[in-house]
Amino acid sequence: MAYTEHKLFKTPYDEIVIWRYIDLPAFIYLLQEKKLFFRRIDKFDDPFEAACPKPIRKIYEQHARTLSESIQNLNKESLDESYKNEREKYREFFYVSAWHINDFESSAMWKIYSCLTKGIAIKSTVGRLKESFKNSQQEVNIGKINYLKNYEDDNIPGLNIDSVTASLEDVNVLAVTLIKRKSFEFENELRAVIFNPPKSEIMNLNIKNLDDIKKIQEESKEGALLKKETPESLSVPVDLNVLIDSIYVSPTGERWIFNIIENLVKDYNLDKKVYFSKLGENPIY
Repeated sequence: MAYTEHKLFKTPYDEIVIWRYIDLPAFIYLLQEKKLFFRRIDKFDDPFEAACPKPIRKIYEQHARTLSESIQNLNKESLDESYKNEREKYREFFYVSAWHINDFESSAMWKIYSCLTKGIAIKSTVGRLKESFKNSQQEVNIGKINYLKNYEDDNIPGLNIDSVTASLEDVNVLAVTLIKRKSFEFENELRAVIFNPPKSEIMNLNIKNLDDIKKIQEESKEGALLKKETPESLSVPVDLNVLIDSIYVSPTGERWIFNIIENLVKDYNLDKKVYFSKLGENPIY
């Protein structure tokens, strides 16, 4: 299915430069397997990854209220709890490959996301990233992160949701993968996202009666959905000659590390230039 456009995802122009900062083992894995690593979103350090902001929660609450008023013997609090469990479980179905948007190298990204002495930065473009998935069986969406001041704001830019007039059918589960707190804005993140849920009766269930509600409660609270295990990562085939524009070695990397990287690139038949980071250059006084 490869890269797929999605109305929720604000994908920059193909010419926009992006970077992926990794350590040496991750680079060797990429070369050997020719696969891009996608981490499950709940395994990131930030606990707010794929958390549900207030406008979306309000839509769920309104939906539960409407159902409880129209379906006899339905308890709203019980349904609210089922929806909460469902939203939390969905975090295990999203997988992300994160990239940094910048025309130049980032000193902060070198320090945070790679080993300073053995770190590597892959320089690419949005267009190259999109095209590199051409032989993938996974559907991959690509878009910029929207950085929020507060998840509890009533109106959140980028969600395109009016919590007063919207219904649950207007809420796309992918929306929560595209927001982060302002504290992370320095990352200027572009992310590739894969939605990989297990097969389940309730994933596309159109609620009509109390029996449908019971199916949700059984699967989302104590039944199959919570027990279905999902892998902590996915490895997605990519065309490395398409994906990679050039390769940079850490600003504090030594010559022997540079030589290893250069030889690895040749051994795996990649016609790509390897450079020392420009941040390691000495000034002229």
